[in-house]
Amino acid sequence: LKTYAIFSAILGIGVFSFITFDLAKEASSTEVEQNIKLNKSQFLAEQSFDYWMYGGEYYFDFYLRSGKDDLIVKKEFTSDSYPFLHKAEYPDVLSPYFDSLEKAPDLVFIFLESFGKAYSGRDAYLGSFTPFLDSLEQHSLVWLNALSSTGRTFGLQPGVFGGLPFGAKGFLELYDEFPYHETLLSVLRDNDYEIRYFIGADKNFDHVGDFIDYQRPVQFVDEKLFDPKYSRAPSSGNFSWGYADKELFRNGLEKLPETVTKPQVRIFQTQTSHDPYIVPERPFYSEKLRTHLRDYLNLNPSEFNSYLAYEDIYMTVLYADDAVKEFINEYKKRPEFSNTIFIITGDHRLPEIPMSSRLDRFHVPLIIYSPLLEKTDYFKGVTSHYEITPSILAFLEAQVGIELPEQVTWQGQVLDTARNFQSRIAMPLMRNKNQLMEYIHGELFLSDGQLFKVSDQLNIDPINSPDDLTQMIGEFEDFKNKNNYMIQTRKLLPPPNLASN
Repeated sequence: LKTYAIFSAILGIGVFSFITFDLAKEASSTEVEQNIKLNKSQFLAEQSFDYWMYGGEYYFDFYLRSGKDDLIVKKEFTSDSYPFLHKAEYPDVLSPYFDSLEKAPDLVFIFLESFGKAYSGRDAYLGSFTPFLDSLEQHSLVWLNALSSTGRTFGLQPGVFGGLPFGAKGFLELYDEFPYHETLLSVLRDNDYEIRYFIGADKNFDHVGDFIDYQRPVQFVDEKLFDPKYSRAPSSGNFSWGYADKELFRNGLEKLPETVTKPQVRIFQTQTSHDPYIVPERPFYSEKLRTHLRDYLNLNPSEFNSYLAYEDIYMTVLYADDAVKEFINEYKKRPEFSNTIFIITGDHRLPEIPMSSRLDRFHVPLIIYSPLLEKTDYFKGVTSHYEITPSILAFLEAQVGIELPEQVTWQGQVLDTARNFQSRIAMPLMRNKNQLMEYIHGELFLSDGQLFKVSDQLNIDPINSPDDLTQMIGEFEDFKNKNNYMIQTRKLLPPPNLASN
C-alpha cells in the first residue's frame, strides 16, 4: 500500500503539472503543427475553466482604445447602451469602376461552399481548380487578399449581409430571439428591392432560414421546393446535403419570374464542394481532374499523386466551377443581365487539405463581375466579407440615391482598392462555433495568444512585440466584452420606435 501511495502521488503531481503548466513550444504559423503539439489535457482544462468561470461576463465600460489611426473608416460611435452603433458614414469606393447607372441595378450573390483562395484564381498556391472563374476575373474587380469572418459556413450570411457580431456560437444561433438588426437585404428591401434566396440544402440547417426569413424575402427556395425532375445529389450512407450545384442553378433560373417591376437581390448558395465530397458525373470529373493537372496546371504525371490524394475534393471544386459557368452563360440570355452586378465569394477554405497557416482557413476568393463595369482590376488591399455591405450601400446611394439609415452596426470598413499590399481593417475571426481565437488589425494578426505579421497573399510570420501584443489583446477583449453584452441584453441596434425617441 505504501508503494501504491507513493506512485499514485507521483502520478497525481505529474498529471497536475502536465495540465496546469505550459510546455515550451516553438512559435509556428502552421495550425496543423500547433494542433499536433498542443497539450490536449491542458487545453480542455483551460477552456472548461474559462467557460464556467468567465463565460458570458461583460463589463459596462465600453470605450475606444487609443491606438493607431490606420483604418479606412473613422467610425463615430454614438451609444454606450448599443456599443456597436455608429454613424453611417462610409465612402463610395466602387463608383470609379462603373459606368454611371441609369437605374437601380440587380444584385446576384453566388456563395460557393468551401471555396478557398488556395485553389482558386490568380496566385492560388495549390494551383487554381476554377478555370471559368479564372477567366471571369479578367473582366471583374478582384480582391486577392479577402477574408471570410468565420472558418465555417455559419458566419456567411451575417458576415456578408450585416458585418454582425458572433454571439456565443455565431449570430445564426440567436434565432430564438434575434437582436433587432439591419442588413444589406433589409435596407434594400426598404428601398423597394425584392429578395430571392436559393439553396440546394435544407434552409433550417444552421438556422439560415430563420435569418433570411427575418429579412422578409419574396421568394425562398430550398431542397423542399425543387421540381421533381431534378435528382438529389449522390449520397453517402443514405445521407445527402440536398441538390448539387448545377441542379441548384437550373432550378433557380426556372423559378425566377419572367418579368419584374422592382430591382432584385438574388442569392444562390452552393453545397456540393462539402464533406463528403461526392461529385455527380464521377467518371467525367475523374478524367477532367487528370486533364486539368496535365494541361491547365502543366504538371508532370509524377506530380499527380499529391493532388490525387484529395481527388474527391478537387473534383467537386471543378464541378462547382462548371456549375457557375453554366449559370452565368444562361443568365447572359436574360434581359436583366445588362443591369446586373454579380458578387462571387467563398464561405471559407475547406479544412481537409492541409492549410499553410492559421489565416489560410479564412482566405477566400472575392469577385465583382458586371457588364456595367467600365474598367477592371486586381486589388491587394486586405478586405473581408464585412466590407461588402457598406461598400455596396455607399455605391448605390451615390449612383441611384437609395436611402440609408443614419446609424448602423456594420463591423466592417469598405473594400480596399489598393493595388499594392496593405491592411487597413480590424476584425475578429471565428474558427468554428466554439473557437473565437483570432483577431486582425492592420498587418498584425493575433491567434491563440501569439502575434504574427501579415504580408501579401495573407502569409503570416511570428513576431515578438510586447507592446503590439498588449494592444491587440486589449482590442480583442474589448470586442468580446461588447459581444457578450449584446448576447445578454440583445441590444445591437435600437428598434425604430426607440431610435425616434
